[in-house]
Amino acid sequence: MLKKWRFLILLVVLGLTAMYYVYIMSESSTTAGVTIAEVNKNSIVVVNAVGEKTKLIVPRGIDTSCLNKKDFYFVDYYSNIFRKSTLREIHKAY
Repeated sequence: MLKKWRFLILLVVLGLTAMYYVYIMSESSTTAGVTIAEVNKNSIVVVNAVGEKTKLIVPRGIDTSCLNKKDFYFVDYYSNIFRKSTLREIHKAY
């Protein structure tokens, strides 16, 4: 009976370690030149050069009211398989 509990605890610890590893290793950072498709208070939808749309969550410190849909921007955002893509920086390309 005691061996079964030790084996079960070992499996749980290994499972939690594997989940933590996947969570940390799955985060990626992306920098792209995009145009703006939609602007909301909490999110923006950007279109990259290939035509793929990506919805980005905008943190509180970034003002989206000055974004123009006709301009070209450089965005830096990070994404994770467990979370939505979150905007880090946005700069107007000249």
